[in-house]
Amino acid sequence: MQRIGVIWPRHPTLITANISANNIIPYKRRAHKEIKSAVTKSYKEAVRSDQCKEWNKEITQELENMIKLNVWTIRGARDGDHPITSMWVSKVKKDDQQQVTKYKVQLCAQGFHQIQGLDYPQTFSPTGRISKLQELISNTTVNNY
Repeated sequence: MQRIGVIWPRHPTLITANISANNIIPYKRRAHKEIKSAVTKSYKEAVRSDQCKEWNKEITQELENMIKLNVWTIRGARDGDHPITSMWVSKVKKDDQQQVTKYKVQLCAQGFHQIQGLDYPQTFSPTGRISKLQELISNTTVNNY
């Protein structure tokens, strides 16, 4: 069957090559798959891997940055306290040639374990109005900021 400008094959194309991730995953998704597979799933996995020196260096740097920025204060536990657990999230950044450029780690608090009224008194979500944003932009434009 033929349409104008389109030629339909009369028989299915034979696949004779070996099937692998290189020829069945589209090019754009192939890099995503490789980057995703390099991510460690836990702290134990990171420090037991071949790149443990790089991971430990990044973890130390992240903790030093948190201490320098006074992210938290250390105090003793009180009766009724529910400590928040945390986990290390790690990523490997690669360039276009899939060479590792940076190891990144981030300490994430698992705040979803908190109970409102027990662990924190109230919530606040700062949101703005679009009219105020437009006013801010117009003022900066008029005053040449």
